Amino acid sequence: DFGGFGNLFGNGDPFKPRPIRFRLAQKRTTLNSKKYREYSLTLEYTPTKEGEFTFGPLTFKGTVITDVSAERQAVTKDVYTIGPAVTVRVVPPPDEGRPDWFIGSVGKAMKVSAAFDTSVCKVGDPLTLTLELTGPVSVSNMRTPLLTPQPALTKDFRIYDDNVSADTLPDGKRFKYRVRPTREGTLEFPPVKLAYYNTATRAYTTVTTAPIPIQARATTQI
Repeated sequence: DFGGFGNLFGNGDPFKPRPIRFRLAQKRTTLNSKKYREYSLTLEYTPTKEGEFTFGPLTFKGTVITDVSAERQAVTKDVYTIGPAVTVRVVPPPDEGRPDWFIGSVGKAMKVSAAFDTSVCKVGDPLTLTLELTGPVSVSNMRTPLLTPQPALTKDFRIYDDNVSADTLPDGKRFKYRVRPTREGTLEFPPVKLAYYNTATRAYTTVTTAPIPIQARATTQI
């Protein structure tokens, strides 16, 4: 409770720590035949690398209400207690069932979209394929998806996996590929398959892009 900007800048050091008042969720519980009110605070953590990490120990120091007097006044008690530390071991996703198109990310959901920079071109023209991966998944360990190992993608197109640019988005990543059609006609760039490890189902989940139609015209032969 900072008490307004007047107190923040008018009483000495503006960076001095001050208490912030908030209300925790509570529920009624019984322990050893005595009734209590239990307060809890839940924080979510997302690991970004493998290893062992220790949380805590957690300390609590403050005044708590333990009873109500006959005059309906709160009876308080000063409490200082320490909760034991816990260690979490972060391991990589399992090898069993891992698809070849796994990109290294873990999370609860991922969306993927693909688009060309044009819908009409000539055979051999360089096209830019933009692949966007978004959603509540880890970005730090997301690898650049390799498209050439998916045979369906290279049937009518030449893909250059060795020259891919990557940009970080607020909720994911964007990859740009150089692609050339190898024959003329009304073509369809097949769906791209990508997989991530789903922490909710504890299994690999594959998502696919929508197919992209493109008109490739014949080039002038000299």
